[in-house]
Formats: sequence, structure tokens, C-alpha cells
Amino acid sequence: MNYQGLAILSFIFAVIIAVFAIANVDPVMVNYIFGEARWPLILVILGSAVLGFLLATLLSMWRNISRRRSKKSKT
Repeated sequence: MNYQGLAILSFIFAVIIAVFAIANVDPVMVNYIFGEARWPLILVILGSAVLGFLLATLLSMWRNISRRRSKKSKT
């Protein structure tokens, strides 16, 4: 898939997440290991989406770096 198609797909996915988050604004209880807090569901949804994006980006970067290193060591 080319970068333009990936960008369009990412934009559509971001809009779907944003619409879903805006429709869910009620406060919810979030349980942590060390406590609990009441947060608006919109922040929980958007925060989860951002953390998922960051994790996927970091894993992708790590995979690309390891591929480059293995190509350099073979030559």
C-alpha cells in the first residue's frame, strides 16, 4: 500500500475514533493498580487511541531499525 492510501485510511480511522469518543462523554470509573479515578469516557477513548498509536509507531520504528542493521551486517 502506498503512503497516500495509508494516510487516507489513517485519517478515516481517526475520524471514526473521534466521532465515537464525542458520542461517549459520560464519566466512568478507571481502576489503576495503585488506585482509581473518575474520568470522562472521551478522554479514556482518545488516550487509549493515542497510546496505541505511539506503541505501534515505536514497534514499527524498532523493526525498521533492526532490518537496516541486519542488511548492513550482511553486506
